[in-house]
Amino acid sequence: MIHGIQQHIISDLNFNSSFILHREHSENQLTAMMKHIESNLSLPVTNDSLRNFAQLIYLSQINQAMTLKSVSDLCRLHSSTDMINPKTGQGHTMGLMYWQINDIWQAPTWATIEYGLKWKMSHYYVGHMYAP
Repeated sequence: MIHGIQQHIISDLNFNSSFILHREHSENQLTAMMKHIESNLSLPVTNDSLRNFAQLIYLSQINQAMTLKSVSDLCRLHSSTDMINPKTGQGHTMGLMYWQINDIWQAPTWATIEYGLKWKMSHYYVGHMYAP
């Protein structure tokens, strides 16, 4: 991901920069993402802002991959006919589609393929998830 946005000035490569905040289209999602990452992984401790940015991008991709796998596993668990409530018919999941595969711009997003068509870690996970 960091390779895709190298053309931006160094001050933009920070999660609180105007460049990154401009790409955030849901209020407080960066804060929520950091809390989610922190609940699963250790956040980097460094005074080097560029290194911190790169490490957070990497951790966000690990976290995204872990989350997609967890959701996929849960859906597969609920695809069992034993999980169907006989009274309501609810609880039967036959598949999973996720949002979104490709990116429309250079930014840390939930897409599994970057703007420059480079696969993120989560895209490899998705390939394994959908494998027979």
